[in-house]
Amino acid sequence: MNAELKALDQLKDNFLSNVSHELKTPMISVMGYMGILLKEKVGTLNEQQKTFLETSYKNLLKLSKNIDDLLDLAELGIKKKTFTAEPVDLSKVIEFSCSTIKPLAKEHQIHVEAQFPPSRSLFWVWRIS
Repeated sequence: MNAELKALDQLKDNFLSNVSHELKTPMISVMGYMGILLKEKVGTLNEQQKTFLETSYKNLLKLSKNIDDLLDLAELGIKKKTFTAEPVDLSKVIEFSCSTIKPLAKEHQIHVEAQFPPSRSLFWVWRIS
């Protein structure tokens, strides 16, 4: 039974390593090329192109963080992690989400606008450290 558990644990470790490599390696490459485009090293961009690339780049950063968080969660059984609560300005999260979907919405003649009450509230989220 102990040997079987060790084999399963090794299988899990191999899977996590593969997931990390297969997801993050191409993503880092794409981010590098986006950085080159955003720095206009291969030609001038118009404002709409810059906005689209910046939004895509931010989404890739978020995806990278989500992958890291997923891998961290998978490792919780092995390494001791602490959870801490920290405030997050939800209006910024909503504004970012709206900026992400605006180009697609515009293509379909949909207007996206975020409106907030005068007193913006902070919400608490849990972070792994």
